[in-house]
Amino acid sequence: MFVCDLDGRIYEANDAFLSMVGYDQKDLAAGRLRWTDMTPAEWQHCDDKAIGELRTSGKTSLPYEKEYVRKDGSRVPVLIGGARFEGSPQGVAFVLDLSDRKRVDAERLKLEERLRQAERVEAIGTFAGGIAHDFNNILGAILGYGELAQKKVGEGNGIEQELDQVMQAGQRGKRLVEQILAFSRTSAGHRVPCTCSRSSPRPWPCWRPRCRRPCTSGRRSMPVMRRLWAMPRSCTRWP
Repeated sequence: MFVCDLDGRIYEANDAFLSMVGYDQKDLAAGRLRWTDMTPAEWQHCDDKAIGELRTSGKTSLPYEKEYVRKDGSRVPVLIGGARFEGSPQGVAFVLDLSDRKRVDAERLKLEERLRQAERVEAIGTFAGGIAHDFNNILGAILGYGELAQKKVGEGNGIEQELDQVMQAGQRGKRLVEQILAFSRTSAGHRVPCTCSRSSPRPWPCWRPRCRRPCTSGRRSMPVMRRLWAMPRSCTRWP
């Protein structure tokens, strides 16, 4: 709290205000405290509005936020309100230090931004993991049929090198899928034996190369399938 006039001179101030702005009673007695000098230029319009209200009605309509420049050059955010003494150009101002509140608000904003960032990363990871699982199944069919084709094709055949390229590309794709799965914080993508006995809306022939025993399937469903090597998720995700 301090007593001042509308031109900027501060006549009296309590220790709390002096400590807030970094001055002492000697500075006050020497006349070195002027609230106009402690107000940054970008906050001057707020003071101009408050002075207009003090001249017309004798008080500020509402407390308002601004900043003061401390003696050391740093700034302190404050909430200020005032009233003019009746029949006098002087008045009293009540000042509240908002430093702690601003610090808490800044920390809250940082935490909210970190939470939003974490949610975005989680969403990307979930999306990437879903795509990786599906692509892993496609790669399983490609590699499986590629292995069968390599066994059926003898040495010296013209397409042997082409099949090798297909298998190498499939292995590179598999390593890429494992990296995506690691990013999405899921399992490494190892296949395990599982049984699928429910109908699938997708064609089943793509699973044949991964079967440990011969199996038969139709275009739309497969009653029993033993020792199917696949991602567990892929055996349960389709109704």
